[in-house]
Amino acid sequence: MMSLISSAGAVAFMLLMTDRIGFPLPFTLVVGIPIWFVGLVVCFGICFGSKMKEEQSLRNELLNYIVVIACQVVLTFIYPLYLYGFRSISSTAQTFYVLLLPVIKIATKNWISFFLGTKDDLKPQVVILNIEVFNALYVASSMQNATSISTTMALTFVDFVLAWISINDVNQFLVGISRLLRKIPVGHPLKTADFVDVALQILEDDAILRESLSLRSFTCRLPEAIVDQPPKVHDSIGSGTREVEGTSRQLFASASTANASLDSFVSTAAAVAPYIQPESRALRRIFTAKERREYVQRTAQVLFTTEFIILIEFTEVIIPFIYSTYVISMFQLPNWVYYPQIRSLDGIALAKMIGNVAVYGLMELLSFIAMSIILRRKLAISSLHQLAFVLDREWRMVQSNLFLWICYTIQNSLDHNGADFSWKFTWLHSKAD
Repeated sequence: MMSLISSAGAVAFMLLMTDRIGFPLPFTLVVGIPIWFVGLVVCFGICFGSKMKEEQSLRNELLNYIVVIACQVVLTFIYPLYLYGFRSISSTAQTFYVLLLPVIKIATKNWISFFLGTKDDLKPQVVILNIEVFNALYVASSMQNATSISTTMALTFVDFVLAWISINDVNQFLVGISRLLRKIPVGHPLKTADFVDVALQILEDDAILRESLSLRSFTCRLPEAIVDQPPKVHDSIGSGTREVEGTSRQLFASASTANASLDSFVSTAAAVAPYIQPESRALRRIFTAKERREYVQRTAQVLFTTEFIILIEFTEVIIPFIYSTYVISMFQLPNWVYYPQIRSLDGIALAKMIGNVAVYGLMELLSFIAMSIILRRKLAISSLHQLAFVLDREWRMVQSNLFLWICYTIQNSLDHNGADFSWKFTWLHSKAD
């Protein structure tokens, strides 16, 4: 209801401004945002004002998230301005101009990440499904208008550098993990286990550590019915049935992949290995309390970082192909003449334009495959499993953001929306004359 009221107010304001200024109203889709936002805040205050007065922390969280939303609004100006500049320069200049994209992306990522604070389980979805989707859409738009293969190569090189930095971060975390793993004596049941299984055992042994880490959780909580009634897991040789503790299902709460890792690795290990008494697996005598905490935190950081990497790669793969499909479909419609990016094209020119985007998409697909293989070899866990978990658990956010930003990016260029970044607004002057 709050969204309906605020949206109705925004539409009414846009209609009023159109009547006063003229049609198309300059930057129609952006003009209504302030009214929509104010309406949403007012409705929220009416419904939850008393609660916010009582809790300072709640007010602070709300203000921080307002800043996060403001960043998304700013994106609707920054990227179209970037694309207007890209189309206005020569092919040689485009090769260097395109390097502004990663600068914009990194700055806005840090903006959102800073104001989300310790809510780390929100960061992959909020950051990537807004910043990365928006960035990938405008990269696709840039490739559509690129007149030189060097522009594509420049973007690919930038992606390679950023991927290398991400892998280097993972390696740094693994150094600390490997150092601690070497302390496990030969003959211990976990000596040959992967690093996640060791972290799970540490948390199973240390209830205090498990509880302290769960304090960083925000949204990645399982329903109480599921947590209170943990599943029973059978071992592979029929030596009995054991329960996985419900509290341990919220491991690594600082990253949403933590929950997936816990569920999948506990279940998988139990399914393929004989049941070992907990006493023989205990690590309390091997690691100090500080080392146990360090190990679990580094494991969470690895999972958190790999989730970021694989989500970014996935986004960069799908967006060019979704964008191309959308443009091809739009070209078949009778109103295609109202879209500046395609109205001057014929079938051959459209095919060439889509070819530029497809080449970039194929290069990103190769990058995605290579990154998945590298992470698999380094971590012995499936990055595709992490990706599937996020897409399944956060499908509402995934679908809503893809739909919102793809439609906004393409529909914003429609003549009827008045997105003229030359700031000339010639149609208003012609009507005045």
